Amino acid sequence: MSRRRVSAIVLAGGRSSRFGRDKLAEPIGGRALLQHAIDSVRPFASEVLVVVAPDASPEVASDVLVVHDPSPFEGPLAGLLAGLGRAREPTVLVIGGDMPSVMPAVVECVLASLESTGRDAAVLDHAGQARPLPMAIRRDPARAAAARLIEAGERRLRALTDALATTVIAEATWRALDPDGRTMRDIDTPDDLR
Repeated sequence: MSRRRVSAIVLAGGRSSRFGRDKLAEPIGGRALLQHAIDSVRPFASEVLVVVAPDASPEVASDVLVVHDPSPFEGPLAGLLAGLGRAREPTVLVIGGDMPSVMPAVVECVLASLESTGRDAAVLDHAGQARPLPMAIRRDPARAAAARLIEAGERRLRALTDALATTVIAEATWRALDPDGRTMRDIDTPDDLR
């Protein structure tokens, strides 16, 4: 595991409507859910950005850059575009703020796949579908594509990976590194914390 010229973006601008309260502040093992997500990308990145709603003030370390969505709850693609506008590095690693158990070996695999293929994005196959998170993307092509998609009314992250030249890492490949599939776990409801 080595630090690269990577900006890590943690998407944390959602409503938590299914959870019923701010899920990113929920404690897991004595730390907020959001902190787990930040900690999982920190070893790989020269900078970490957390994209939040316009009025949000998450408690994060002083070296984490908080980026506010320009409009509330416009969807993850708009949040990603806000983060891409502030990212300094040419490669961007993206995860959700509600993903507490992203495995380092899988992050390494996604970043290595992006580097080795020369494509614009790398994502994981899960249950026969290319999943948009976690993903590694090239900042400039992703920013241009996201801006075009948002202009056309699109808000889904999957639309971005559909629009870019994307490598999809086979489930058997990443499962060899994460047999329990912990990387794909996200927290949407209080029951998911169990």
